[in-house]
Amino acid sequence: MLCDDDVNVVLAFLIDQVQQLCCKTYQKARKHSGSFSVLFEKIRVLIEYAAWNCFEQLLTFIGDPDNRAPPDQVTWVS
Repeated sequence: MLCDDDVNVVLAFLIDQVQQLCCKTYQKARKHSGSFSVLFEKIRVLIEYAAWNCFEQLLTFIGDPDNRAPPDQVTWVS
């Protein structure tokens, strides 16, 4: 039987696989970051310090710097 941590790992892997196949914004963020570890570190840090309206906005911020939302559209946590 899977414990909660195992389930979380399986779900994270599944979500990542679906994102890689279906989400152009995710694909662009992944390409811009260069590696999974860099992408996930950026996601971790940005989630820690800012509130995002949606995950797509966060991935656009990472993967498409030319189309980032202006700072007033992102709530920075102090």
